Amino acid sequence: MPFDATVVIPAYNIKEVLKRTLRGILDQDYPKEKYEVIVIDDGSADGTEELFSTWMPASEAVSSGLLKYIKLPENRGRAAARNEGIRRAEGEVIIFLDGDNVPCRRFVAEHLLAHRRWSGIVTVGNVKLSGELLKSRFARFWNRRYVGNRRDLDLEDLPFYFPGTGNGSVRREDLLEAGGFDEDFREYGGEDEELWYRLCVLKGLRNVFVRGAVSVHADPGFSYRRSLERMRTYSRCSVPLLLRKHPGYLRTGIFIRLLEPLDVRKDRLSDVPRKLLLALATSGPWIGWMERATFRWEFGGVPVPGFIYGLVLCRYYRMGVGEREPLA
Repeated sequence: MPFDATVVIPAYNIKEVLKRTLRGILDQDYPKEKYEVIVIDDGSADGTEELFSTWMPASEAVSSGLLKYIKLPENRGRAAARNEGIRRAEGEVIIFLDGDNVPCRRFVAEHLLAHRRWSGIVTVGNVKLSGELLKSRFARFWNRRYVGNRRDLDLEDLPFYFPGTGNGSVRREDLLEAGGFDEDFREYGGEDEELWYRLCVLKGLRNVFVRGAVSVHADPGFSYRRSLERMRTYSRCSVPLLLRKHPGYLRTGIFIRLLEPLDVRKDRLSDVPRKLLLALATSGPWIGWMERATFRWEFGGVPVPGFIYGLVLCRYYRMGVGEREPLA
């Protein structure tokens, strides 16, 4: 292959933070002639394309061949955008990096080091929230859920439901054999874990955490409210698609397993009491009061225990379940 790695960066209306991401990925502690960067602009309308002609670091990288810019004529979603990058990639390993994730200098080197150390793997990098985002109590709760902050996981054999599409890597050969991302996923979420399910569960690759491949998540639109609405959308649109494509997914993803509607014919006996308790805990007037309180205390006031945020997120998942279209 002409390159050791191709870094695929999808971007949609994130011009300012994309500058920071590009500065990081174009200044890697890795020989520039051995990797390439492909940015797929997924139909942005904020002037993103101007970066690649008028902003000197990007325009020089385009001229040198280090950076390629592809503008899609319309917004097609993350799965389609990443697939476009995969099709254009010439690297042996494809490294995924979201446009609002600012990489450290050893980002490329650390991902490649993992693939040289182990065969038959996919990787998940070490995502950290920016200091600005961590002013939010919910963001601090969310940060504790990132892989690098979890003490209960085997970091050399993670479950598939910790996908690395915002910061992670896969050998190009494995991606092509798997068929890339499923472009049926157009709404928020699902396309990443569906691919990781195929790679890890069906193909048998190990999901390995790479602590040194640090990126800082600097999404300017990150908020508690948006996270709740995304959970609702994920439950309403993406989860039914996941379960239609892979019925076995329900047996392996514990979060989904416990929040899907009770089905005594299919549910594990041990799950039934937990599902009933979760249903009780995320319904009724008290959870609405707690949700309002978490918004009131988001940036000050009474500390909010993490499990309360978790229950509010579960409530929004259940809202999405109630809004699903009936199956044909």
